[in-house]
Amino acid sequence: MSENKQDLLKLLDFIIEISSTPTNNWFRKELVNRLVSLTSSKSGYSPEISEIHEYCIKKILQDQAIMFYKDFNLQNINNQLCIDYVRMEQYRREDNFEEFSMAMFQQIELIVNTLSNNSIESYVRDNWNKYLLSWIDKNTGSQKGKLLWQFIFNYKLSEAELLNKINKPIIEWDFNEKYKSVLVYYYFNKTISNYKEFDFISNNIYELYQVRNLNHRGGKKTPRQIEITEKISASKSKYYFKFLGLFEDFVTKVNETIN
Repeated sequence: MSENKQDLLKLLDFIIEISSTPTNNWFRKELVNRLVSLTSSKSGYSPEISEIHEYCIKKILQDQAIMFYKDFNLQNINNQLCIDYVRMEQYRREDNFEEFSMAMFQQIELIVNTLSNNSIESYVRDNWNKYLLSWIDKNTGSQKGKLLWQFIFNYKLSEAELLNKINKPIIEWDFNEKYKSVLVYYYFNKTISNYKEFDFISNNIYELYQVRNLNHRGGKKTPRQIEITEKISASKSKYYFKFLGLFEDFVTKVNETIN
């Protein structure tokens, strides 16, 4: 047969597209069965089938990544996000929890770093000492609440340390400070009515961050970090789902606020 290689590759892509459609599961099974009978050896080992299977899986994951990010409003990083999405799902298939978490974190990190821009920097500088969440004390009638900086920066900072931090370019802030500022500005759209909601999403990202840090050996861990990583290690099967829920929620809600 003298078919052009490019034509055959197009045909292969078309077959993969058909096989990836859920309603065509019968076609995928029939295709595999016929290829098995064609390539199987006496020992029963069929490397070609394994390669075809992995190719099909990767194509499905790539399609899923494209669908997940198709409406995401940061198109300049879309390709890298899709690459890391495929890696994340591939590691989940392999039950490699640390690499799965790393690939997920890298997507969140890329989004956070991209959004850590002049808009957030100016917003924090102009409003750091204003209430982001407030209420009236029933006993005294005075205003109580949490100031913007208390959502983003370490509460133990002195005023001088805080002002020094705020006046630095946002690219020099710690990642914890960046992602919390992105949560305030984009995820919550600068309106927080319940601190527990902020604390919940913030703590979940912090947990993911600690698993990511397992890939960066060295450095003494705090008692809290040790407690978190031990808790996660004991329940990895549950944390696959917890982190996936966090990931989808973060990407979706942040995207709703991006212009």
